[in-house]
Amino acid sequence: MDLRLDQSLGEGYRSSAQLARVLTQGWVAREAYCLKCGADNLDPTPQDTRTLDFCCARCDEPYELKSSKQPFRHRVLNGEYSTFMRAIESHDNPNLLLLNYNLARATVTDFLGIPRHTLSRLTIVPRRPLGPNARRAGWQGCTIDLSGLPRTALVPIVASGHPRTRSVVLRDWRQFDFIGEAGQLGRDWLPDMISCVSRIESEDFDLSTAYRFESELRLLHPRNYNVRPKIRQQLQILVGHGLITRVGPGLCRRTSRL
Repeated sequence: MDLRLDQSLGEGYRSSAQLARVLTQGWVAREAYCLKCGADNLDPTPQDTRTLDFCCARCDEPYELKSSKQPFRHRVLNGEYSTFMRAIESHDNPNLLLLNYNLARATVTDFLGIPRHTLSRLTIVPRRPLGPNARRAGWQGCTIDLSGLPRTALVPIVASGHPRTRSVVLRDWRQFDFIGEAGQLGRDWLPDMISCVSRIESEDFDLSTAYRFESELRLLHPRNYNVRPKIRQQLQILVGHGLITRVGPGLCRRTSRL
């Protein structure tokens, strides 16, 4: 994997933001591969495509690119709030690609992917709507709270200037395939439950701690009238997939994957 940005793509651009966008999108189109099927290339989508920058021609897996010269920490700026929330609710949201670059050296320094099925509506934080005098008055953006995701859902592709082996990256990516394969209810509930457990401060927690999220989950799933039994069911599924372990009667522990 060649980490150099093709500076010829930036000819004619004066804005540093536009220059960075063109260079990083060009790099992804040239060097990135599909994290689902392993295809060698990702195809750019038309520029006016909302919440979608690339798509795999082989398996149609969608991707959205976020680029920054600063490391991504707890939150990532995203697009229009209601649009992205609807996409997650309908499971049409793209996978996320987070790319850090050094423009002076024209290189990619870090590049990671986040499986789309791990994103919960609980991780999407609305921003204040634009004021009445703004060009897009009333428009409301959002941020993605990375702290509500499993730590292993942030899959490094390039780490500190060093590309990781593709087979290892694909292996790490597939560890969350069980969410996408869980059916409608599983895709609805599992990311929400994972987000709740990820926000618990202690690695060890009991059912009463998990029940603290009952009101949040009830708002997200208004048709479910038995939220506490559903919480217990989802915890058992997470045990089965190694994200948490049982350490005693009614006592759970997050594993290093979460």
